[in-house]
Formats: sequence, C-alpha cells, structure tokens
Amino acid sequence: MTVEDHRTAERRSIALHAAVRARLTPEVVGTARARVDAWLRDGGPVPPPAARAWRALLDGPADELAAALVRDDERMRDLRQNTPFAGVVPSAERWRIVREVR
Repeated sequence: MTVEDHRTAERRSIALHAAVRARLTPEVVGTARARVDAWLRDGGPVPPPAARAWRALLDGPADELAAALVRDDERMRDLRQNTPFAGVVPSAERWRIVREVR
C-alpha cells in the first residue's frame, strides 16, 4: 500500500465518521458505549488503550465527541481504525462515500 493509498483510506474514514457525526443520538452513543464495554470486558479485538480512549470520548461532552470524529490528527486516525460506530452508516451511503472519496 502506498502513502497515497493510506491517505485515501484516512480521507474515507473521516468522511464515514462525518456521516456518523450526522447521526449522533443518545441511542447511537449508547450502542457505541456497549460495544466498547464488550471490548474491554472480553479483552478484544481492540487493544485496551484504544478501547479506553474511545470510552473517554463517549463519556465526554457530545460536542467534543462530534469534533473528534472528524479531526485529522494522529490520535483520531489511529482510533478510527477500530471504530465502535460500525453499522451506523447505511450500506448504500457507505459505498457511495468509498466510491467518491479519492
């Protein structure tokens, strides 16, 4: 995978998480918390430091979570690789984003 391939993947991840941000509700956040709790309880598949970082974001103010989801920094690029928001964006929209973001 080239550097440009990695950057394209990062841009897609940000776009997908922008779509998640548009759908943030208490229910969506609750589902994400439950997923992170399972990661922590079961010991995987997400490394505990990443799971704890997600838990801290999910427990913080909603506006900070919303901003973090699309922040283009090393920490969020790493965290988005193991997102607790799987399934939030409908498949058709997810595929559209994948096709459009280059």
